[in-house]
Amino acid sequence: MARVSAFSKEGYWIGDIRAATVRTWTLASTGVYGKCNFDMSKLDPKTRSKYLDFGKYLLVREANLPDWIGVIYTDQSWRHGDMTVKAWQAEKILKWRPTPADELIAGEAGELFREILTITNENPYNEKRIIPNEIFDGGTIREETLGDDALSHIQSIAERSGNDFNVVHAFDVNGRLYLKGNWYERLGADLDDWLREGHNIEYVDDILNIKGDLYNEVTGYMDASTKGTRGRFTMRDDAAIARWGYYGTSKVFSGVSQQTTLEENTLDELLKTVQGQSSLKLNALNVGDNYMSLRIGNSRPLDLNGAGFEGDGFGYSSRVRILGMTRDDLVDRVELAVEVIDA
Repeated sequence: MARVSAFSKEGYWIGDIRAATVRTWTLASTGVYGKCNFDMSKLDPKTRSKYLDFGKYLLVREANLPDWIGVIYTDQSWRHGDMTVKAWQAEKILKWRPTPADELIAGEAGELFREILTITNENPYNEKRIIPNEIFDGGTIREETLGDDALSHIQSIAERSGNDFNVVHAFDVNGRLYLKGNWYERLGADLDDWLREGHNIEYVDDILNIKGDLYNEVTGYMDASTKGTRGRFTMRDDAAIARWGYYGTSKVFSGVSQQTTLEENTLDELLKTVQGQSSLKLNALNVGDNYMSLRIGNSRPLDLNGAGFEGDGFGYSSRVRILGMTRDDLVDRVELAVEVIDA
């Protein structure tokens, strides 16, 4: 069972709570954020606002899995004998932090992240400041016009730059919990320990679903007012054409006016479609050191023996990156949300 600790909105420890949680970690740069749910009996002396009111920090810790840090918020469900508490991953705090309307900021992606955090931290009513910590400085100079919530702008910058960010907790010398914001060129490590069906991956129905288009030739066009002024670039995968036949498409890339950017976008579009979109349902088991390698952003090789076609038989192998994880304290496995990065 995981250890659940409640902290005041200012970061002071209140006490531990005995509860079985269902918690989800996500890569916030993908546009989503995780949550944590658990039920509390009304007869429990800790089912009180002192522990469970909105705005309280919730820290969940379990050996070999990453800590989960978030804030109690709506929804909150009450029934005859118990209630359900919900907390949201710490990145959602940025959803509740407005930015100045029409203020233009410019710089590398990490600099913009730092500046947005600084702006929100200057609000005198903001008791949950997120301190800029590890910041990747690199990439092209970008601009962002503020006015929406901080999280929307940060996620937009991450999407355009291809970078990642997260919000983590730490303790000061007095044991007070506080939050730190990190900006990475890419979050996670490329590991070599395999996820193998029948070993540390549980077999489930519909473990692999390949859908979407199989375009093996993409012609990209620059954004321009007339057809004659549009630059173009074509990428194709000859091996995929030889295997499945020819499937071609074209796409105009909004806002693209440089040849190098056009070529990068066209290649990215081809890589997204040439194998179809593989949806994987993976349940990781607590075998050996498997849980130690389950971290958001990590990539690991995957081997399935009962799904897909490989050679003259069944099989599927790829490298996948972990985008999300769900842990139910009452079930000894971790559900993984992954993207295929090398099929």
